[in-house]
Amino acid sequence: MRVTLLVIGKTRDVSLEKLIETYAQRLKKYISFDIVATNDVREVADVEIRKDREGTAALRLLNTNDYVVLLDEKGIQMNSRHFADWINKHMCHSNFKRIVFFVGGAYGFSEKVRQRADMLLSLSDMTFPHDLVRLLFIEQLYRCFTILNGQNYHHD
Repeated sequence: MRVTLLVIGKTRDVSLEKLIETYAQRLKKYISFDIVATNDVREVADVEIRKDREGTAALRLLNTNDYVVLLDEKGIQMNSRHFADWINKHMCHSNFKRIVFFVGGAYGFSEKVRQRADMLLSLSDMTFPHDLVRLLFIEQLYRCFTILNGQNYHHD
C-alpha cells in the first residue's frame, strides 16, 4: 500500500521543510510514501470560493480506490499505538491501494472534499499552523511504523 500526504500550498519555513524531508526519507524505509502539494489560492478573498478552488484542485489528484483521511479538528483522536494499529489494519485488510492523508488550506476543507472523505482524524484539540501540522503528522506516521516494526523509538 502507498501512503500520500496531500497538502495545500508549499511549506514556507525552510527549517520545517528540512525536518519534513528528514521524516519523509525515514518513512521510505518502511512504505511507499510521498508528499503532494497543490497550489493555495491566496488571491481570492472570499473564503468559500477559496476552499472550493483548493478542494477542486486536490480532488483531481485522488483516485476512486484511495482511502481519504482529512486531518481535521472535528476528527477522531488516537494515541500513537492506536494509530499504528489502525494503519496496520488498513494496510493488511483493505482493498484500497493508497491512503491519502489530507491537510487542508488555511480555511479548511470545502464541502465537496468533506463528502469525498472516508474518515476525519484530529491530531489535537489545539489549532496548529498548517506547516507545523505537516511535520507533526509525518513524525507520527514515522512513529507508527517504528512501533509496528518493534524498533526503539516510541516509549510508553
